[in-house]
Amino acid sequence: REGFNPIGLSDDGETIYALTEEGRTQRDLVSFDPVGRKVTETLFSKPGIDLVDVVFDQHRKPVAVRYYQSGRLVTENFGMSDRIFDEWMQSLFPGRSVAVIERSADGKQLIVWVDSSSSPPQIHHIDATTKRIALIDEVMPGLAKKSFAPAHVLSVRSSDGLSLEAFLTLPEGTEKRPLVIFPHGGPIGVSDHLHFDREVQYLASRGYAVLQVNFRGSDGYGKAFRNAGERNYGKLIEDDIDAAVKAAIAGYSLDETRMCILGSSYGGYSALISAIRWPNRFRCAVSLSGVSDRPLFFTASDSAISAKMRSVLERLMGNPLVDMDEMKLTSPLYRVRDLTLPVMLVHGREDKRVDFEHTRRLVRMLNLEKRPPVVLAPTKMGHALDDPFQAVIVWSAVANFLQQHLDRTPTQSPETTEKKEKEKTFILR
Repeated sequence: REGFNPIGLSDDGETIYALTEEGRTQRDLVSFDPVGRKVTETLFSKPGIDLVDVVFDQHRKPVAVRYYQSGRLVTENFGMSDRIFDEWMQSLFPGRSVAVIERSADGKQLIVWVDSSSSPPQIHHIDATTKRIALIDEVMPGLAKKSFAPAHVLSVRSSDGLSLEAFLTLPEGTEKRPLVIFPHGGPIGVSDHLHFDREVQYLASRGYAVLQVNFRGSDGYGKAFRNAGERNYGKLIEDDIDAAVKAAIAGYSLDETRMCILGSSYGGYSALISAIRWPNRFRCAVSLSGVSDRPLFFTASDSAISAKMRSVLERLMGNPLVDMDEMKLTSPLYRVRDLTLPVMLVHGREDKRVDFEHTRRLVRMLNLEKRPPVVLAPTKMGHALDDPFQAVIVWSAVANFLQQHLDRTPTQSPETTEKKEKEKTFILR
């Protein structure tokens, strides 16, 4: 059932453990009787916080839950002694997410996953009896000895009073840094966290501050917060991003004259529609696998492949048979005359989630407006950048595009770099 996720079975097979939000204000842990077909008990609930995982002991009984708080993954045990031990274990890795991924039958030997926004993941062994800790392995050994930019947690109030959370990754230095706004995909039921993110750190290594916003619709903050994102594509979701941008500029050393917006999937759509709504704020926009024509999503996407999925899309996005005017108003394709910023479009030709036709149409219209975008169209790429070789090409091209538009201050003359900055269209084969 929608909103009900079975996650474990008791030893005797008589109880299903599940995460559910049915009839609740957030995602809770419950026990479910498969014979009576009803929830029998709420095992764990935390107001305003969605649970993401459950930890079981050797007898298949739930002993802990996991959820995100201020961007970090938290494991909360049910027993008081275990909670004390968790606090001690967290003290070993301050500021990082710590998750037990395996334990011995007696609970004395633990294998834990540790990472943070500025620390690549590691796997450690902890002996709970002797309280000794030993590094087993670096998950990304090539990055183990490098230093990375830390992230700051921002508490933001949106235009209508909704409380939001955002993360600002800030490279070292005292000068004002250019800012890349990096909205996540989804947008409903997805969120950013303070795990190690190679894309964010790559941008930070180029000297850019990176802002990620858990706008309305994001997962982790309860059902009402998720539902608030429905039918707000291009509207209140982008207002939330706007509020976070203003808060970041007010609180940190950022150069508001040098900002670009970049995103994948919904984040790519958000980049384009934000560039239309605030053309004087950004210097450029980058869309990876982004939607440009909202009505097209209903006829050219695997998300609309069935009648059931169509009804879900209508709940989340609106019904094009009824809401066509609003959809056009919030579609970059129909607002192309207002899309005056330099634009880069990256889109795989095998994308089944957001059909390549979205980019084909937008390129055509921008060319007619005499503002040709930079385009990368990998022939064997789907919706995500799964191929490492393609990822290197795409992110190198994105970095070059950002450098052209962000690395020159307003007082520098563009004449010496005009030839280098001339937009071209590239096809990646």
